[in-house]
Amino acid sequence: MDINMDILTFSADGIPTDGKEAVFPIFDKNDDGSPTFLGTGFFIAGNGLFMTAKHVLVGVTSPYIIQFLSKGGYIIRGIAQVDLDHPGDLCVGILFAGTITSTREPLTNKSLSLSFHIPNPVDVVSTYAYPETAVESQGQGGEMETRMDIWAFQYHGVVTEVKPRGAGLAKTGALVCSIDSIPGNSGGPVASPGSNGGILGVNSSGMKGAYHIVSLLDGVRDLKIDNIILPGESNARTVTIDELISSGHIKVV
Repeated sequence: MDINMDILTFSADGIPTDGKEAVFPIFDKNDDGSPTFLGTGFFIAGNGLFMTAKHVLVGVTSPYIIQFLSKGGYIIRGIAQVDLDHPGDLCVGILFAGTITSTREPLTNKSLSLSFHIPNPVDVVSTYAYPETAVESQGQGGEMETRMDIWAFQYHGVVTEVKPRGAGLAKTGALVCSIDSIPGNSGGPVASPGSNGGILGVNSSGMKGAYHIVSLLDGVRDLKIDNIILPGESNARTVTIDELISSGHIKVV
């Protein structure tokens, strides 16, 4: 698989972070093995826990991500489970564990902090996502060859309206803003200067050139991950996002 990409910088906790290390493209594996690009997601803990928009993964059977490594290169990781029970358009999930084959190091990842800050109209908001990703698959000699052009971009906009009761798919709290709404932005993290480097929402839906809807993080604390073992524990159990925040495994600023 041939991959071409452009890398920009994303800020988390006030520290410049290479966006490719915390934000990633999500794909589905088709029956013939070819990929379908679905949207964007981002890590919220170092053990492969991530967040995206719920509609990105609804009805998807073989989802996976491409995780770009800090030392160069990438690795393909399957999505082990997701919680799609959010009443709006938020989703949390976790990737399969594993090791980096060349070094036998455990797979870890950079992660972004969360923020429950709600910006005001005219405040600037920013997202980092992979909407320009293109996938081209061709069959040659009975085999399928795939080329992916993966381009990450940072988009800025201004809040035009705050919708506490939601808008569109973001039924539990939303922002309407002027970020350019492009397919593939869905699931990408959204921050503002007032969120202190934390992620305050997730790209949900919109119409290019008209409006863009961001899901605020209302209700995300109730989502859960089943059958995981936390650092320092020996038994697998179901853990809520609220519990992971309280224990410090997910950082809130």
